[in-house]
Amino acid sequence: MSDDFTFGGVLISYGSIRFFLELLAQSNDVFKSFPFIGEMTVPLAFVSLMTFILIMSSVTMVMAVGAGQAHDRKAVMKWMFFTILGGIAFLSCQAWEWTHLYHEGAWWGRTHF
Repeated sequence: MSDDFTFGGVLISYGSIRFFLELLAQSNDVFKSFPFIGEMTVPLAFVSLMTFILIMSSVTMVMAVGAGQAHDRKAVMKWMFFTILGGIAFLSCQAWEWTHLYHEGAWWGRTHF
């Protein structure tokens, strides 16, 4: 229960700061971008893609564990390869997103958004 209260307090604090502080970039504006496409009318499309990549790499990891329990070395190697590809794809997306946020001025101390 203390974890719930702590997490709730953090969320309430963040919401309060976000509501009253004008220095932060508006997420509705920042998260409309998509790599190699630019601005999109669908907000959070890139974030949704990253979530899909993360979930699918979790699925491939579960498949690798299942293959390991079945003592199928070839399947373990295959599923781990796909898991690693998913991890690389996700980290690449994170690198692009953070670079984009930096250039949009969405970091502390950068106010030219």
